[in-house]
Amino acid sequence: MRMQDYIFGFDDEIRARFDSDLKSLVDYRNDRKNFLTNQEYDTLVKIEELFKNIDLNNDNFFHDRLKLLKDFIESSKDIYNKSSTTFIVDNPKIANYYKVNILKKFGLEFDINSTFRPKRNYEFAIILSELSEKKISIILNENYYKNIIFFSGPTFKQTINNLESIDFTKWKKFLLNKNLKAELTKIKNINPNYFNYNEHQRYSDLVNNNINQIFIEKNFDIRKILDDQVSNDEKIDANFVEFYGDCYCFFYKNSNIKVLNNIFFNTSKSNQRIIEKDIKDLLVDDYILIRDSAGRDVVESEARLISKDTYDDINKTSAKWLDLIWKYLDLSGPNAQENKLNYIKILRKNKFNKSDGTIRNLLGNLIICPDEIEDLEILMKSLNEYVGNVIVEKKEIEVIYQAAYNKKRLHRTAGRNISTKIASSLTSQVINIDRDPMRVDYNKDGTITLNSDKSDYPEAWIVQIKRIDLKDHKVSKINNNRLKWF
Repeated sequence: MRMQDYIFGFDDEIRARFDSDLKSLVDYRNDRKNFLTNQEYDTLVKIEELFKNIDLNNDNFFHDRLKLLKDFIESSKDIYNKSSTTFIVDNPKIANYYKVNILKKFGLEFDINSTFRPKRNYEFAIILSELSEKKISIILNENYYKNIIFFSGPTFKQTINNLESIDFTKWKKFLLNKNLKAELTKIKNINPNYFNYNEHQRYSDLVNNNINQIFIEKNFDIRKILDDQVSNDEKIDANFVEFYGDCYCFFYKNSNIKVLNNIFFNTSKSNQRIIEKDIKDLLVDDYILIRDSAGRDVVESEARLISKDTYDDINKTSAKWLDLIWKYLDLSGPNAQENKLNYIKILRKNKFNKSDGTIRNLLGNLIICPDEIEDLEILMKSLNEYVGNVIVEKKEIEVIYQAAYNKKRLHRTAGRNISTKIASSLTSQVINIDRDPMRVDYNKDGTITLNSDKSDYPEAWIVQIKRIDLKDHKVSKINNNRLKWF
Protein backbone atom coordinates (compact mmCIF):
# COMPACT_ATOMS: atom_id res chain seq x y z
CA MET A 1 0.00 0.00 0.00
CA ARG A 2 1.74 3.18 -1.22
CA MET A 3 0.30 6.65 -0.74
CA GLN A 4 1.62 7.84 -4.12
CA ASP A 5 -0.71 5.35 -5.84
CA TYR A 6 -3.75 7.31 -4.62
CA ILE A 7 -3.43 10.24 -7.03
CA PHE A 8 -7.21 10.76 -7.24
CA GLY A 9 -7.50 11.23 -3.47
CA PHE A 10 -7.07 9.08 -0.37
CA ASP A 11 -9.72 6.65 0.83
CA ASP A 12 -10.77 5.74 4.38
CA GLU A 13 -8.41 2.76 4.58
CA ILE A 14 -5.37 4.89 3.73
CA ARG A 15 -6.43 7.54 6.26
CA ALA A 16 -6.86 4.89 8.97
CA ARG A 17 -3.49 3.31 8.11
CA PHE A 18 -1.81 6.72 8.14
CA ASP A 19 -3.33 7.60 11.55
CA SER A 20 -2.29 4.21 12.93
CA ASP A 21 1.31 4.59 11.70
CA LEU A 22 1.51 8.12 13.10
CA LYS A 23 0.16 6.91 16.44
CA SER A 24 2.76 4.10 16.47
CA LEU A 25 5.49 6.67 15.87
CA VAL A 26 4.25 8.84 18.74
CA ASP A 27 3.98 5.78 21.02
CA TYR A 28 7.51 4.72 20.07
CA ARG A 29 8.91 8.14 20.99
CA ASN A 30 7.02 8.30 24.28
CA ASP A 31 7.86 4.72 25.28
CA ARG A 32 11.59 5.34 24.71
CA LYS A 33 11.93 8.96 25.77
CA ASN A 34 14.15 7.99 28.72
CA PHE A 35 16.56 6.15 26.42
CA LEU A 36 16.79 8.55 23.47
CA THR A 37 19.40 11.27 23.14
CA ASN A 38 18.13 14.84 22.81
CA GLN A 39 19.02 14.82 19.12
CA GLU A 40 17.17 11.52 18.49
CA TYR A 41 14.13 12.75 20.40
CA ASP A 42 14.04 16.07 18.52
CA THR A 43 14.41 14.28 15.18
CA LEU A 44 11.39 12.09 15.93
CA VAL A 45 9.35 15.15 16.90
CA LYS A 46 10.25 16.82 13.59
CA ILE A 47 9.24 13.69 11.66
CA GLU A 48 5.90 13.65 13.50
CA GLU A 49 5.32 17.30 12.58
CA LEU A 50 6.00 16.51 8.92
CA PHE A 51 3.41 13.74 9.06
CA LYS A 52 0.86 15.94 10.82
CA ASN A 53 1.18 18.57 8.09
CA ILE A 54 0.01 16.07 5.45
CA ASP A 55 -3.66 16.73 4.69
CA LEU A 56 -5.17 13.41 3.65
CA ASN A 57 -8.57 15.05 3.08
CA ASN A 58 -7.11 17.08 0.22
CA ASP A 59 -8.17 15.36 -3.03
CA ASN A 60 -5.72 17.62 -4.91
CA PHE A 61 -2.72 16.32 -2.98
CA PHE A 62 -1.23 14.89 -6.18
CA HIS A 63 -2.66 17.59 -8.46
CA ASP A 64 0.46 17.93 -10.65
CA ARG A 65 0.89 14.18 -11.05
CA LEU A 66 -2.81 13.73 -11.84
CA LYS A 67 -2.74 16.54 -14.44
CA LEU A 68 0.34 14.98 -16.03
CA LEU A 69 -1.46 11.62 -16.34
CA LYS A 70 -4.61 13.23 -17.77
CA ASP A 71 -2.68 15.28 -20.33
CA PHE A 72 -0.63 12.24 -21.29
CA ILE A 73 -3.70 10.07 -21.92
CA GLU A 74 -5.82 12.71 -23.66
CA SER A 75 -3.01 13.86 -25.95
CA SER A 76 -2.67 10.37 -27.38
CA LYS A 77 -6.23 9.00 -27.50
CA ASP A 78 -5.63 7.80 -31.04
CA ILE A 79 -2.69 5.69 -29.80
CA TYR A 80 -3.75 4.52 -26.35
CA ASN A 81 -7.09 2.70 -26.22
CA LYS A 82 -8.63 -0.30 -24.50
CA SER A 83 -7.68 -2.76 -27.24
CA SER A 84 -4.01 -1.78 -27.40
CA THR A 85 -3.18 -0.48 -23.92
CA THR A 86 -3.15 -1.71 -20.36
CA PHE A 87 -2.34 0.11 -17.14
CA ILE A 88 -0.27 -1.89 -14.65
CA VAL A 89 -0.57 -1.32 -10.90
CA ASP A 90 0.71 -2.98 -7.75
CA ASN A 91 -2.28 -5.07 -6.57
CA PRO A 92 -6.00 -5.74 -7.24
CA LYS A 93 -7.22 -3.14 -4.72
CA ILE A 94 -5.31 -0.40 -6.50
CA ALA A 95 -6.48 -1.81 -9.86
CA ASN A 96 -10.10 -1.23 -8.90
CA TYR A 97 -9.27 2.25 -7.56
CA TYR A 98 -7.73 3.29 -10.90
CA LYS A 99 -10.42 1.66 -13.03
CA VAL A 100 -13.24 3.47 -11.21
CA ASN A 101 -11.49 6.85 -11.08
CA ILE A 102 -10.15 6.91 -14.66
CA LEU A 103 -13.67 6.21 -15.89
CA LYS A 104 -15.25 8.74 -13.48
CA LYS A 105 -12.72 11.57 -13.88
CA PHE A 106 -11.55 11.10 -17.47
CA GLY A 107 -14.51 9.27 -19.03
CA LEU A 108 -12.10 6.59 -20.33
CA GLU A 109 -12.05 2.83 -19.91
CA PHE A 110 -8.88 0.74 -19.95
CA ASP A 111 -7.77 -2.72 -18.90
CA ILE A 112 -6.09 -2.39 -15.50
CA ASN A 113 -3.77 -5.29 -14.66
CA SER A 114 -2.19 -6.14 -11.34
CA THR A 115 -0.65 -9.33 -12.66
CA PHE A 116 2.60 -8.89 -14.57
CA ARG A 117 1.88 -11.83 -16.85
CA PRO A 118 -1.56 -10.93 -18.28
CA LYS A 119 -3.85 -13.22 -20.28
CA ARG A 120 -3.08 -11.48 -23.57
CA ASN A 121 -0.42 -9.27 -25.15
CA TYR A 122 -0.63 -5.48 -25.40
CA GLU A 123 1.04 -2.97 -27.65
CA PHE A 124 1.43 -0.50 -24.76
CA ALA A 125 1.89 -1.01 -21.02
CA ILE A 126 1.70 2.10 -18.84
CA ILE A 127 3.11 1.45 -15.36
CA LEU A 128 1.27 3.63 -12.82
CA SER A 129 2.60 2.20 -9.54
CA GLU A 130 6.18 2.53 -8.36
CA LEU A 131 7.00 -1.17 -8.37
CA SER A 132 9.80 -3.09 -6.72
CA GLU A 133 12.87 -3.98 -8.77
CA LYS A 134 11.76 -7.63 -8.80
CA LYS A 135 8.40 -6.76 -10.39
CA ILE A 136 9.93 -4.34 -12.88
CA SER A 137 12.38 -7.05 -13.91
CA ILE A 138 9.48 -9.43 -14.63
CA ILE A 139 7.80 -6.83 -16.85
CA LEU A 140 10.97 -6.01 -18.76
CA ASN A 141 11.94 -9.64 -19.34
CA GLU A 142 8.52 -10.94 -20.45
CA ASN A 143 7.12 -10.59 -23.98
CA TYR A 144 3.62 -9.35 -23.16
CA TYR A 145 4.22 -5.70 -24.07
CA LYS A 146 5.70 -4.12 -27.19
CA ASN A 147 6.18 -0.69 -25.58
CA ILE A 148 6.54 -0.05 -21.84
CA ILE A 149 5.96 3.44 -20.40
CA PHE A 150 6.81 4.14 -16.76
CA PHE A 151 4.77 6.89 -15.10
CA SER A 152 7.32 7.36 -12.32
CA GLY A 153 9.34 9.73 -10.19
CA PRO A 154 12.85 11.20 -10.66
CA THR A 155 14.67 8.34 -8.93
CA PHE A 156 13.38 5.74 -11.37
CA LYS A 157 16.26 6.14 -13.82
CA GLN A 158 18.67 4.74 -11.24
CA THR A 159 16.34 1.75 -10.71
CA ILE A 160 16.47 0.93 -14.43
CA ASN A 161 20.27 1.29 -14.45
CA ASN A 162 20.49 -1.16 -11.53
CA LEU A 163 18.26 -3.66 -13.32
CA GLU A 164 20.24 -3.43 -16.55
CA SER A 165 23.41 -4.19 -14.62
CA ILE A 166 21.80 -7.14 -12.84
CA ASP A 167 20.34 -8.54 -16.07
CA PHE A 168 23.67 -8.21 -17.86
CA THR A 169 25.36 -10.26 -15.15
CA LYS A 170 22.52 -12.79 -15.05
CA TRP A 171 22.44 -13.41 -18.80
CA LYS A 172 26.21 -13.87 -18.95
CA LYS A 173 25.62 -17.11 -17.02
CA PHE A 174 23.63 -18.55 -19.91
CA LEU A 175 26.64 -18.68 -22.29
CA LEU A 176 26.68 -22.47 -22.42
CA ASN A 177 29.31 -24.69 -24.02
CA LYS A 178 28.33 -26.14 -27.39
CA ASN A 179 27.65 -29.72 -26.22
CA LEU A 180 25.41 -28.66 -23.33
CA LYS A 181 23.50 -26.20 -25.53
CA ALA A 182 22.93 -28.93 -28.14
CA GLU A 183 21.61 -31.21 -25.38
CA LEU A 184 19.25 -28.58 -23.95
CA THR A 185 17.66 -27.84 -27.33
CA LYS A 186 16.52 -31.50 -27.51
CA ILE A 187 16.76 -31.39 -31.32
CA LYS A 188 17.55 -34.82 -32.68
CA ASN A 189 20.88 -35.29 -34.47
CA ILE A 190 21.88 -31.65 -33.96
CA ASN A 191 25.56 -30.97 -34.56
CA PRO A 192 27.12 -29.26 -31.50
CA ASN A 193 29.37 -27.28 -33.84
CA TYR A 194 26.33 -25.15 -34.73
CA PHE A 195 26.84 -23.61 -31.26
CA ASN A 196 30.61 -23.21 -31.53
CA TYR A 197 30.98 -19.46 -30.96
CA ASN A 198 33.90 -17.68 -29.34
CA GLU A 199 31.93 -16.47 -26.34
CA HIS A 200 31.26 -20.05 -25.28
CA GLN A 201 34.93 -20.49 -24.54
CA ARG A 202 34.49 -18.07 -21.63
CA TYR A 203 31.72 -20.14 -20.08
CA SER A 204 32.43 -21.09 -16.49
CA ASP A 205 32.55 -24.73 -15.36
CA LEU A 206 30.88 -23.55 -12.15
CA VAL A 207 27.78 -22.52 -14.10
CA ASN A 208 27.92 -25.77 -16.08
CA ASN A 209 27.85 -27.82 -12.86
CA ASN A 210 24.92 -25.85 -11.41
CA ILE A 211 22.75 -25.45 -14.50
CA ASN A 212 19.57 -26.49 -12.67
CA GLN A 213 20.04 -23.80 -10.03
CA ILE A 214 20.41 -21.13 -12.71
CA PHE A 215 17.17 -21.98 -14.51
CA ILE A 216 15.01 -22.40 -11.38
CA GLU A 217 13.37 -19.23 -10.08
CA LYS A 218 14.60 -18.34 -6.60
CA ASN A 219 12.07 -18.14 -3.77
CA PHE A 220 11.19 -14.81 -2.23
CA ASP A 221 13.42 -13.86 0.71
CA ILE A 222 10.97 -14.14 3.61
CA ARG A 223 13.21 -12.06 5.88
CA LYS A 224 12.10 -8.96 3.97
CA ILE A 225 8.53 -9.57 5.15
CA LEU A 226 9.48 -10.47 8.70
CA ASP A 227 11.29 -7.14 9.05
CA ASP A 228 7.93 -5.44 8.46
CA GLN A 229 6.40 -7.53 11.26
CA VAL A 230 8.81 -6.32 13.97
CA SER A 231 6.81 -4.52 16.67
CA ASN A 232 5.92 -4.77 20.32
CA ASP A 233 2.86 -6.86 19.52
CA GLU A 234 2.55 -10.31 20.95
CA LYS A 235 4.30 -12.79 18.63
CA ILE A 236 3.13 -16.30 17.82
CA ASP A 237 4.45 -19.11 15.63
CA ALA A 238 3.08 -18.97 12.10
CA ASN A 239 3.73 -20.58 8.71
CA PHE A 240 4.21 -18.69 5.47
CA VAL A 241 2.20 -19.39 2.30
CA GLU A 242 2.85 -17.54 -0.97
CA PHE A 243 0.15 -17.22 -3.64
CA TYR A 244 0.17 -16.47 -7.33
CA GLY A 245 -0.56 -12.80 -8.00
CA ASP A 246 2.13 -11.38 -5.66
CA CYS A 247 0.40 -11.95 -2.34
CA TYR A 248 0.97 -14.06 0.77
CA CYS A 249 -0.31 -14.94 4.22
CA PHE A 250 1.02 -16.07 7.59
CA PHE A 251 -1.23 -18.79 9.08
CA TYR A 252 -1.02 -19.51 12.77
CA LYS A 253 -0.81 -23.07 14.00
CA ASN A 254 -3.92 -25.28 13.71
CA SER A 255 -5.68 -22.82 11.41
CA ASN A 256 -8.65 -24.32 9.57
CA ILE A 257 -8.07 -23.21 5.98
CA LYS A 258 -10.96 -23.33 3.51
CA VAL A 259 -10.01 -25.22 0.32
CA LEU A 260 -12.14 -24.82 -2.81
CA ASN A 261 -10.72 -27.44 -5.17
CA ASN A 262 -13.90 -29.57 -5.02
CA ILE A 263 -16.02 -26.63 -6.12
CA PHE A 264 -13.95 -25.87 -9.20
CA PHE A 265 -12.96 -29.35 -10.34
CA ASN A 266 -15.63 -31.79 -9.11
CA THR A 267 -18.43 -32.50 -11.57
CA SER A 268 -20.66 -34.06 -8.95
CA LYS A 269 -22.93 -31.45 -7.40
CA SER A 270 -23.08 -33.35 -4.11
CA ASN A 271 -19.29 -33.08 -3.73
CA GLN A 272 -19.03 -29.41 -4.67
CA ARG A 273 -18.35 -28.01 -1.23
CA ILE A 274 -15.72 -26.18 0.77
CA ILE A 275 -13.48 -28.44 2.84
CA GLU A 276 -11.14 -27.41 5.65
CA LYS A 277 -7.48 -28.40 5.91
CA ASP A 278 -4.70 -27.84 8.40
CA ILE A 279 -1.76 -25.96 6.89
CA LYS A 280 0.43 -29.09 6.95
CA ASP A 281 -2.12 -30.79 4.65
CA LEU A 282 -2.19 -28.01 2.05
CA LEU A 283 -0.72 -28.65 -1.40
CA VAL A 284 0.85 -26.37 -3.97
CA ASP A 285 -1.83 -25.28 -6.51
CA ASP A 286 -4.68 -25.66 -3.99
CA TYR A 287 -7.30 -22.93 -4.30
CA ILE A 288 -8.19 -21.45 -0.91
CA LEU A 289 -10.50 -18.80 0.48
CA ILE A 290 -8.83 -16.17 2.62
CA ARG A 291 -10.32 -13.18 4.36
CA ASP A 292 -9.43 -9.58 3.52
CA SER A 293 -8.25 -7.12 6.17
CA ALA A 294 -11.65 -5.38 6.08
CA GLY A 295 -13.53 -8.54 7.12
CA ARG A 296 -14.73 -7.44 10.57
CA ASP A 297 -17.30 -4.97 9.22
CA VAL A 298 -18.68 -7.64 6.92
CA VAL A 299 -18.99 -10.16 9.76
CA GLU A 300 -20.89 -7.55 11.79
CA SER A 301 -23.28 -7.00 8.87
CA GLU A 302 -24.01 -10.73 8.68
CA ALA A 303 -24.31 -10.96 12.48
CA ARG A 304 -26.88 -8.17 12.34
CA LEU A 305 -28.91 -10.14 9.79
CA ILE A 306 -28.79 -13.24 12.01
CA SER A 307 -29.74 -11.53 15.28
CA LYS A 308 -32.28 -9.18 13.70
CA ASP A 309 -33.09 -6.47 16.27
CA THR A 310 -30.89 -7.63 19.17
CA TYR A 311 -27.40 -7.06 17.75
CA ASP A 312 -27.17 -3.32 18.47
CA ASP A 313 -28.00 -3.87 22.15
CA ILE A 314 -25.46 -6.71 22.43
CA ASN A 315 -22.84 -4.63 20.65
CA LYS A 316 -23.41 -1.59 22.86
CA THR A 317 -23.27 -3.59 26.11
CA SER A 318 -20.18 -5.59 25.06
CA ALA A 319 -18.26 -2.38 24.31
CA LYS A 320 -19.15 -0.61 27.56
CA TRP A 321 -15.88 -1.58 29.28
CA LEU A 322 -13.86 0.08 26.50
CA ASP A 323 -16.14 3.12 26.32
CA LEU A 324 -15.58 3.72 30.04
CA ILE A 325 -11.78 3.41 29.71
CA TRP A 326 -11.73 5.89 26.82
CA LYS A 327 -13.99 8.29 28.73
CA TYR A 328 -12.10 8.36 32.03
CA LEU A 329 -8.60 8.15 30.51
CA ASP A 330 -9.58 10.82 27.98
CA LEU A 331 -7.82 8.85 25.24
CA SER A 332 -8.88 11.32 22.59
CA GLY A 333 -7.46 14.27 24.55
CA PRO A 334 -4.05 15.97 24.57
CA ASN A 335 -2.76 13.95 27.55
CA ALA A 336 -3.88 10.57 26.21
CA GLN A 337 -0.43 8.98 26.16
CA GLU A 338 0.46 10.01 29.71
CA ASN A 339 -2.95 8.87 31.00
CA LYS A 340 -2.61 5.53 29.25
CA LEU A 341 0.86 4.89 30.71
CA ASN A 342 -0.41 5.67 34.23
CA TYR A 343 -3.33 3.28 33.72
CA ILE A 344 -1.01 0.53 32.48
CA LYS A 345 1.13 0.92 35.61
CA ILE A 346 -1.99 0.20 37.69
CA LEU A 347 -2.78 -2.80 35.45
CA ARG A 348 0.69 -4.22 36.06
CA LYS A 349 0.37 -3.62 39.82
CA ASN A 350 -2.87 -5.63 39.70
CA LYS A 351 -1.05 -8.51 37.94
CA PHE A 352 -2.44 -8.04 34.44
CA ASN A 353 0.17 -10.19 32.71
CA LYS A 354 -0.75 -9.73 29.05
CA SER A 355 1.85 -8.27 26.69
CA ASP A 356 2.08 -4.57 25.81
CA GLY A 357 0.87 -5.48 22.32
CA THR A 358 -2.27 -7.15 23.72
CA ILE A 359 -3.00 -4.11 25.89
CA ARG A 360 -2.58 -1.85 22.87
CA ASN A 361 -4.97 -4.03 20.85
CA LEU A 362 -7.52 -4.03 23.69
CA LEU A 363 -7.45 -0.25 24.05
CA GLY A 364 -7.45 0.18 20.26
CA ASN A 365 -10.72 -1.77 19.84
CA LEU A 366 -9.02 -4.58 17.94
CA ILE A 367 -10.28 -7.17 20.44
CA ILE A 368 -13.97 -7.43 21.38
CA CYS A 369 -13.23 -8.35 24.98
CA PRO A 370 -10.65 -10.39 26.94
CA ASP A 371 -11.27 -14.12 26.67
CA GLU A 372 -11.17 -14.60 30.43
CA ILE A 373 -13.55 -12.76 32.75
CA GLU A 374 -10.72 -12.44 35.30
CA ASP A 375 -8.82 -10.23 32.83
CA LEU A 376 -11.89 -8.03 32.32
CA GLU A 377 -12.26 -7.73 36.09
CA ILE A 378 -8.65 -6.51 36.39
CA LEU A 379 -9.21 -3.94 33.61
CA MET A 380 -12.26 -2.54 35.43
CA LYS A 381 -10.69 -2.75 38.89
CA SER A 382 -7.70 -0.79 37.59
CA LEU A 383 -10.04 1.82 36.08
CA ASN A 384 -11.78 2.20 39.45
CA GLU A 385 -8.38 2.80 41.08
CA TYR A 386 -7.34 5.24 38.36
CA VAL A 387 -10.51 7.31 38.86
CA GLY A 388 -10.51 6.90 42.65
CA ASN A 389 -14.11 5.79 42.65
CA VAL A 390 -16.16 2.68 41.84
CA ILE A 391 -17.18 3.10 38.20
CA VAL A 392 -18.17 -0.51 37.50
CA GLU A 393 -19.56 -3.08 39.93
CA LYS A 394 -18.72 -6.77 39.63
CA LYS A 395 -22.30 -7.64 38.64
CA GLU A 396 -22.16 -5.22 35.70
CA ILE A 397 -18.82 -6.72 34.62
CA GLU A 398 -20.56 -10.09 34.36
CA VAL A 399 -23.28 -8.55 32.15
CA ILE A 400 -20.63 -6.96 29.88
CA TYR A 401 -18.69 -10.23 29.63
CA GLN A 402 -21.84 -12.21 28.74
CA ALA A 403 -22.73 -9.68 26.01
CA ALA A 404 -19.19 -9.95 24.61
CA TYR A 405 -19.47 -13.76 24.65
CA ASN A 406 -22.76 -13.52 22.73
CA LYS A 407 -21.20 -11.13 20.23
CA LYS A 408 -18.23 -13.47 19.61
CA ARG A 409 -20.66 -16.40 19.17
CA LEU A 410 -22.68 -14.40 16.65
CA HIS A 411 -19.48 -13.51 14.77
CA ARG A 412 -18.49 -17.18 14.55
CA THR A 413 -21.93 -18.08 13.23
CA ALA A 414 -21.77 -15.17 10.79
CA GLY A 415 -18.39 -16.35 9.52
CA ARG A 416 -19.80 -19.83 8.85
CA ASN A 417 -22.84 -18.32 7.12
CA ILE A 418 -20.63 -16.22 4.85
CA SER A 419 -18.61 -19.31 3.91
CA THR A 420 -21.82 -21.17 3.08
CA LYS A 421 -23.06 -18.28 0.93
CA ILE A 422 -19.74 -18.10 -0.89
CA ALA A 423 -19.85 -21.85 -1.58
CA SER A 424 -23.42 -21.54 -2.87
CA SER A 425 -22.48 -18.61 -5.10
CA LEU A 426 -19.47 -20.46 -6.50
CA THR A 427 -21.45 -23.61 -7.34
CA SER A 428 -24.33 -21.72 -8.95
CA GLN A 429 -22.34 -20.11 -11.76
CA VAL A 430 -19.68 -20.89 -14.33
CA ILE A 431 -16.38 -19.47 -13.11
CA ASN A 432 -13.32 -18.84 -15.23
CA ILE A 433 -10.73 -19.49 -12.54
CA ASP A 434 -7.04 -18.93 -13.18
CA ARG A 435 -4.01 -18.11 -11.05
CA ASP A 436 -4.84 -14.48 -10.35
CA PRO A 437 -6.58 -13.61 -7.05
CA MET A 438 -10.38 -13.49 -7.41
CA ARG A 439 -12.41 -10.94 -5.42
CA VAL A 440 -15.32 -12.10 -3.26
CA ASP A 441 -17.65 -9.26 -2.24
CA TYR A 442 -20.34 -9.38 0.43
CA ASN A 443 -23.30 -7.13 -0.33
CA LYS A 444 -25.44 -5.27 2.20
CA ASP A 445 -28.41 -7.56 1.52
CA GLY A 446 -26.31 -10.59 2.44
CA THR A 447 -25.69 -11.81 -1.12
CA ILE A 448 -22.27 -12.64 -2.59
CA THR A 449 -20.73 -11.17 -5.77
CA LEU A 450 -17.63 -12.49 -7.53
CA ASN A 451 -15.08 -10.42 -9.47
CA SER A 452 -16.88 -7.17 -8.72
CA ASP A 453 -15.14 -3.83 -9.12
CA LYS A 454 -17.74 -1.70 -7.33
CA SER A 455 -15.97 -1.48 -3.97
CA ASP A 456 -12.43 -1.13 -2.69
CA TYR A 457 -12.87 -3.58 0.18
CA PRO A 458 -13.77 -7.17 -0.72
CA GLU A 459 -14.78 -9.60 2.00
CA ALA A 460 -12.35 -12.25 0.80
CA TRP A 461 -10.09 -13.48 -1.97
CA ILE A 462 -9.78 -16.80 -3.74
CA VAL A 463 -6.09 -17.46 -4.27
CA GLN A 464 -3.95 -20.33 -5.58
CA ILE A 465 -0.98 -21.57 -3.57
CA LYS A 466 2.45 -21.09 -5.12
CA ARG A 467 4.70 -22.05 -2.20
CA ILE A 468 4.32 -23.39 1.35
CA ASP A 469 6.92 -22.85 4.06
CA LEU A 470 6.22 -24.99 7.16
CA LYS A 471 9.11 -23.47 9.10
CA ASP A 472 7.91 -21.56 12.18
CA HIS A 473 8.22 -17.78 12.01
CA LYS A 474 7.55 -15.39 14.88
CA VAL A 475 4.87 -13.01 13.61
CA SER A 476 2.62 -10.42 15.24
CA LYS A 477 -0.71 -12.08 16.12
CA ILE A 478 -2.75 -9.31 14.55
CA ASN A 479 -1.10 -9.92 11.15
CA ASN A 480 -1.99 -13.61 10.97
CA ASN A 481 -4.58 -15.20 8.67
CA ARG A 482 -4.94 -12.04 6.56
CA LEU A 483 -4.01 -11.64 2.90
CA LYS A 484 -1.04 -9.34 2.34
CA TRP A 485 0.55 -7.99 -0.85
CA PHE A 486 4.25 -7.90 -1.68
